[in-house]
Amino acid sequence: MSGIPDDASLEDQLKWRRFADRVDRLFKPSGRKRAELAKALAAYAAAAREARRLAYELWSSETEWFEGCKRQAADEQAIDLEYDPEPDPDPKLALFWELLEEFAGCEDTLLESAETADTIIRLIAGGNAGSDGRGTVDGRP
Repeated sequence: MSGIPDDASLEDQLKWRRFADRVDRLFKPSGRKRAELAKALAAYAAAAREARRLAYELWSSETEWFEGCKRQAADEQAIDLEYDPEPDPDPKLALFWELLEEFAGCEDTLLESAETADTIIRLIAGGNAGSDGRGTVDGRP
């Protein structure tokens, strides 16, 4: 009959089940290291979100302020910025703003890594990271 495993197949399955059960009994995750990781990831996730927000705010405020300074200086000197060439900012300042803008634009990367950190924290806190010693070998509950 098809669909019914033979004795050798059943014995093989039983052997692997005993193996998986034994590994599960032997494996003891480090609660202390997991707690340390969760704490570090929480700080990282918060810092990544805050760094992105602050970078965007700084870039936005400085570039707007610089444009305002250019307009004020142009008015004082009777220069029409629409027709006269504009002076470039200092190259180091321009590079700094460029990098700030690039960093602030890393929303997908920064927020994705922060969300991944949040997920790992939830798995550790909820005991869903194999911390109960079950399912570590073959993935079965």
